[in-house]
Amino acid sequence: MKKERDMVQFGDSRKNKILNPETESEWFTYMLKFYWKELIGMNLLTLLLFLPVVTYPAAICGMTNIIMLRLREKRVEFWKDYFAEFRNQFFRRLLWVLILTAAPLSLSLYPYILGFEKGGSVVLLLAGGVSFLIQAYMFPMMVTVDIPVAKAFKNSLIIMAIEWKTTLKILFTSGVLILLCVIFFLYMIPLVVIILLSLVQLINSIYSKKAIEKWATKDVKSQ
Repeated sequence: MKKERDMVQFGDSRKNKILNPETESEWFTYMLKFYWKELIGMNLLTLLLFLPVVTYPAAICGMTNIIMLRLREKRVEFWKDYFAEFRNQFFRRLLWVLILTAAPLSLSLYPYILGFEKGGSVVLLLAGGVSFLIQAYMFPMMVTVDIPVAKAFKNSLIIMAIEWKTTLKILFTSGVLILLCVIFFLYMIPLVVIILLSLVQLINSIYSKKAIEKWATKDVKSQ
């Protein structure tokens, strides 16, 4: 694929944009056009690996690693690269994702305790949104940058604020997509099974890639 991209230098400019993506939208089109089978396969594999529940962070890291390698135009050995990141820092990543998942749920209980039942839903939505945005940066960062999970969390929190325009893009694309899937879950089941997870991680990875490389250049992995 890399050779094919290098060979395309002249001709239809629209074709050049597809084979030589530069903007975020061009990368999204490129990945869907040339790797849609891989995205669907990863979605199904990741769903299967979710079954023990505790493997959720590891499976998302495996998927995100493949996507980030594609976006960085690195050589991909699917099974090796997927499961290498699946195993990497397994328990530390699990701990941090549990914290990020439990925090919104815990915060939403306070309004109920204080008697503001409707407030609990609002707090859950807001805190859950912040948790989602942190993870939107954190997963691509953990598979791209050689740093501890705690530092990836801290950096993600900082980048989320500094790169607020990128954060809004993530919120109004993959964030809205997930919200719609929650609201209309029964109608969205086919999308969830076929490609939702891959689609969300692809969107998050495309948007967060430049921000991660900008703020963590010296620690970016070579492969």
